[in-house]
Amino acid sequence: MPAPGAAGGPQPRRFWFPLICDAAILTIGIGARQSFGLFQKPIAADRKVGRELWLLANALAMLLTGAFSPFLGDIADRFGTAPCGRHRRSSLRRRHVS
Repeated sequence: MPAPGAAGGPQPRRFWFPLICDAAILTIGIGARQSFGLFQKPIAADRKVGRELWLLANALAMLLTGAFSPFLGDIADRFGTAPCGRHRRSSLRRRHVS
């Protein structure tokens, strides 16, 4: 019987590493979004705008992110991520030069 992992033998499943990475990414993303409410009043006071205006801007940002993400994901699937990377590098270069 061939050893696990050898050519032609059964491949061991290594699902713990991707599972732990996914859990960490979700924890960071959801934690940042859930703790956002703690910073609403200080940011609104610092910007000297009403709480309602600041919350409306944040709500619109979240709604637009959710509304446009399928379309932007489709564009990224169609054309790849290289065009986005090239644009980002050039904009970063311009920002540091000036």
